[in-house]
Amino acid sequence: EDAELMYYLQCIHLCSLLCLGDDLSGGKAFVHALFDARELTVMVVLVDNVQKKHSDKPGTVLVSRLLKQNLLRLLRASCYESGMQGSLFQSGRLHLMVLEIMLE
Repeated sequence: EDAELMYYLQCIHLCSLLCLGDDLSGGKAFVHALFDARELTVMVVLVDNVQKKHSDKPGTVLVSRLLKQNLLRLLRASCYESGMQGSLFQSGRLHLMVLEIMLE
């Protein structure tokens, strides 16, 4: 189970790396085919809820923070820095929830 989680963390990290720099190979389009801004924000909110629910378990908190960090990095690289998030995402409640999580 831990290996699967670490694999997932690395996949999220790799997707964020695909969105960096000048996109001549179609990396950003590939990542957008896998994740859209709404889907990423839902994942961030769900992971944050798990972290808060299990705040008494240090291992769960650590993994939640790592996952949240990678999801936020992917959200930044694939949506904010690429300009592909859309006005609906920016004005939505989910976007507000992610901004609140980032301020905590």
